[in-house]
Amino acid sequence: MSSQVIGQPDPKRWKALALLGFANFIVMMDSAVIQVALPSIKDALGYTEANLQWVMNAFLIVFGGLLLLGGS
Repeated sequence: MSSQVIGQPDPKRWKALALLGFANFIVMMDSAVIQVALPSIKDALGYTEANLQWVMNAFLIVFGGLLLLGGS
C-alpha cells in the first residue's frame, strides 16, 4: 500500500483569488464604461442604433484579442 501525504493548502491561494476577483471586476467595469459612453458616441458622431452595436462589437473583439495576447 502506498501512503498518501496530505499537504497543507497553499497560503498564497487567497492572494490568487483576490487577484482573479479584481481582474474580473476590471473586465466588468470596462464593459460598463463602454455602455455608458455609447449615448455620447451616438450624439458626437451621429451614429444610428445599428452603428452603436458595431462599435460595441468592435470594442469587445479588440479587448478580447488583447486579453488573449496578455494571457499568453
